[in-house]
Amino acid sequence: MRRRALVQTTAALTVQLLVASALLVGASLADFGAGLPVIAAFAAASAALVAVRDRLPDVGVVVGHDVDRYLADLWAGAAAAAVTALVLLGATPGELQAAGGLLGLAAMLNHFLRPFYGLAADLVAWLRRASTA
Repeated sequence: MRRRALVQTTAALTVQLLVASALLVGASLADFGAGLPVIAAFAAASAALVAVRDRLPDVGVVVGHDVDRYLADLWAGAAAAAVTALVLLGATPGELQAAGGLLGLAAMLNHFLRPFYGLAADLVAWLRRASTA
């Protein structure tokens, strides 16, 4: 995978994890635990985002990032929130908030490690070139 594609993919993953985190924390702050209504709401949000992703306004590239790709992939964050709530079925609002916090932490860890992913991709490419020379 090329470095730019790797950076874009990991950036999209960061956005998706942040969306999942925000949905889980938001539900917990509204005093909802991980129950079927919350799972259904997250699944419905995911389906709605899939339905409108082709009709979202074109934003273009901002600071070297394809914002349109991130907007089109927001549905995956809602789906991740639904799956997380399903795995934690019956969890209290506090437990749901903790899960959302962990997803947010994973998102930020992924964000901060992105330069190292690029460095690792460059190292692998360099090693491939060196081994064929």
